[in-house]
Amino acid sequence: VCIELDLAGSKRHCFVEGDKKSLELVVRSPRDVHFSLRDPATNQLFAEAVLKVKPLSEPQVRRRFRKPWSMF
Repeated sequence: VCIELDLAGSKRHCFVEGDKKSLELVVRSPRDVHFSLRDPATNQLFAEAVLKVKPLSEPQVRRRFRKPWSMF
């Protein structure tokens, strides 16, 4: 099987029987990363997953001091 990433500059990682069955990658991307697992001979898609990138902190939103129905 082969693992593909949709990042520029990333290569296809393929495993043959008897080879190691794990892979450790360091991925740095400002956007979501799509992984796909394919058959190397037929290029058939077995599975796919998305690694979603989220910001470290939520943006600070300033709340109103008064309620919208206040008359003062």
